[in-house]
Amino acid sequence: MLNKLFNKWLRFNNSEDGSVLVVISLMLLILILVVNISVDMGRINMVRQNQQNAVDAAKRAANNYCTHNAAAKQTTANMQSCIIAQVNKYYKANAINGLAGSTIGQTNPTTSVNNGIVEIYVSDKVNSVIVKQ
Repeated sequence: MLNKLFNKWLRFNNSEDGSVLVVISLMLLILILVVNISVDMGRINMVRQNQQNAVDAAKRAANNYCTHNAAAKQTTANMQSCIIAQVNKYYKANAINGLAGSTIGQTNPTTSVNNGIVEIYVSDKVNSVIVKQ
């Protein structure tokens, strides 16, 4: 009995019938995975670039507005609060809402003041297109 099973295993192991199907199946699986990763990475880079452009535009516009605003020039605190308010305003105006299924433009950037320097942080979430969780 064991000898018969072993002989069948040897015949199965040495057989080359259907091996092309197995190789093609594995290659298709790898191809689908690579396409998924490349589509998702492209979407992430598109959202990241839009975020960077929106933050840069907001930063420049806020700086230009606040340096020409007489009320903001009076104290450092006024200048910082002016910049933060203007960054929030211009970021929302420049960010493309919901780009590539993301949450970009739906919240204000996080701004903080350290030693008179206003720092701007933005985070986002991008959903996968092909592979759903």
